[in-house]
Amino acid sequence: MLSANRRLVGLAMASAVVLGGAAAVPAAAEGGAAEARARYCRISVDNAYIYKRWSELGGSDGFLGCPRTGTKNVTVNGVWKGQRQYFENGNITRSYYQGRRMVIAAWERDGHAFFNWGTTSPRFYDTFVVRYTSPAETQGRLRQVGRGTSGGMWVKKRTTGDYTFRVKGCYRTAQGLRCPQGWTLTATTRN
Repeated sequence: MLSANRRLVGLAMASAVVLGGAAAVPAAAEGGAAEARARYCRISVDNAYIYKRWSELGGSDGFLGCPRTGTKNVTVNGVWKGQRQYFENGNITRSYYQGRRMVIAAWERDGHAFFNWGTTSPRFYDTFVVRYTSPAETQGRLRQVGRGTSGGMWVKKRTTGDYTFRVKGCYRTAQGLRCPQGWTLTATTRN
C-alpha cells in the first residue's frame, strides 16, 4: 500500500500534468528520513496516462527508472496513433486507438522481459494475444494471455537485445478469434 505522502505527491504531480504544467519527479519514498534521499529525475513525466503507469511501477526507484526523454508523439504513415516516453529500463506507450486509456509498458529485470497493458475498458475481452520479438526470435512469438480489460506477462530473455511487445484484445467466436481494435503500438524493454 502506498504511504499517504506518496499518494499526495502523485496526486499533486498528476494534477499539475493534467492542468498543463510540468512537475519535478520525486522518487517513490516511504515517508520519514527516506524523503531526504528521494531520487529526482531531470526529465519530467508530462502525460497523465503515462505518469499513472510509471507511478504504479514504482516511479524513479521502480522497474523503469527515470525518464530519458520527454513524451513523444507516435505516428504511423503520417497519422497520429499515440504517445511514448523512454525510461532507463524500457518505455511506456499510450496506444490511443485501442482505448483512450490504453497504456502498455515493457521493461527488463533479472534476465526477464516484462510487459503489461490496460485498460481496454469499457471493452472486456475473452483473451489477449501478445506478440513479442527479439534478436533471438526475429519472426516473433504469439501467446494468448488472460482475459478482462488488462494484463501482463514475462518471458525469460534469450539474448542481450531488446524485446518488443504488442497486444490485442479478442473475443472468441465460432469462426475463431475476433479482435476488433487490432494491435497496439509497441513497447520495448531497452532502447
